[in-house]
Amino acid sequence: MSAALARRRKQKAKAAAAAATGGTETLEARVKTLLSTNDTAAHYEALQLLTSNTHRALKAGDVDKAVSTAYTGTCLLLEAGQVEVGSQMSGTFVETLKDGRVDEEGNIEKVKKISELYKSCPETRDSKKNSYHAAFLTSSLSWSSALGPTTHGNLDLHNDLAEALWEDGDAKRAVVHWVLGEDPSAIC
Repeated sequence: MSAALARRRKQKAKAAAAAATGGTETLEARVKTLLSTNDTAAHYEALQLLTSNTHRALKAGDVDKAVSTAYTGTCLLLEAGQVEVGSQMSGTFVETLKDGRVDEEGNIEKVKKISELYKSCPETRDSKKNSYHAAFLTSSLSWSSALGPTTHGNLDLHNDLAEALWEDGDAKRAVVHWVLGEDPSAIC
């Protein structure tokens, strides 16, 4: 048996195993392996892998799988403390929600979980964690106002955005979002 034939058999066996598990477990395992290194290039490779799988599922019309992949990927990246790549993946998550015309029900909890993960990430001297967090919440509010039951977006997201803006030093915008979140007592 030639080396090429043996390699092809291995590839077929690997593809069959991935198909049997739905492919998600192997993707998650691969991402965890990439994130376990201290190599920035590996972190960006994990981001690229997650993004391409999300877009592939969305293009195939499997919106649930696309949302699940984007959400899981965002959580994995932020749990690993990778704020920059995590923020890019969180943007892909919200884009997936918008492009898939996914309603707020059930998915607002995912947005809140990602918001909590941003808060738990360590702040470094040159980190823009709060700016990334605010950008994520702003785009989430855009999705929420377009597809949710409230005209100006989810009230809890407004309050979370106000907190992130306040921590980032943007008091003027923070006050506006506390008012829109119907929590003006937070201003005092």
